[in-house]
Amino acid sequence: MGSYLFADASLSWFPPLIFTLLNEAGFSERVGLASITFFFLASLIPYFKMGSYDECVKRANRLVVAPAEILEAIAEEEGGESSVPIPAGAITSGMRIKKN
Repeated sequence: MGSYLFADASLSWFPPLIFTLLNEAGFSERVGLASITFFFLASLIPYFKMGSYDECVKRANRLVVAPAEILEAIAEEEGGESSVPIPAGAITSGMRIKKN
């Protein structure tokens, strides 16, 4: 999902540039708009390869500081122990979790 957002932010200027270049070169605006359609169709490939939103949220919740009950529920759901390894640098004040 992060790659999708990065590509969106870094390449959002390219389709309007192509449209402008075609328009300034004397092509019809219809040709320019048709060229933009190519970018929409090309973007569908990485979009459909992205994971589901629920899976992204599930992975993100492992990195976010959460109450001990939530982290224990995630560990039990995955069939692991009741303690979850905490990423380096995570804030753990007030949490009842063993560090591994």
